[in-house]
Amino acid sequence: EKAHYEGIMQQKVLPDIKEAETLCEQLKLKRE
Repeated sequence: EKAHYEGIMQQKVLPDIKEAETLCEQLKLKRE
């Protein structure tokens, strides 16, 4: 049960982290 829950969390969180990293990169490029 816990492993299943963690799997769901990773599927939801990982794309969010990647999206956040992309946004950070874009912000850095705009500042320069």
